[in-house]
Amino acid sequence: FERSAWFIPAERSKNGRPHTVPLSTLATALFLQLKTSSGGRKYLFPSPVFKPEQPLDIRVLNKALRHVTKRLELKQCSP
Repeated sequence: FERSAWFIPAERSKNGRPHTVPLSTLATALFLQLKTSSGGRKYLFPSPVFKPEQPLDIRVLNKALRHVTKRLELKQCSP
């Protein structure tokens, strides 16, 4: 997060190429705060149900985003 960017390696991207996502100042600050409060865990969003060394399932994050956008009546928002 020091460079205010999120680097996605080729093996994790949809098109098989590495991808860099620029992060806003706010996003960078939030991720750094999460990292500080994570207690040194490998993932910022660990799975509360399965092993803590596993990341939170992407479907959980998408469902939460749909719920929030619907509740706030946001338009043109997608996961």
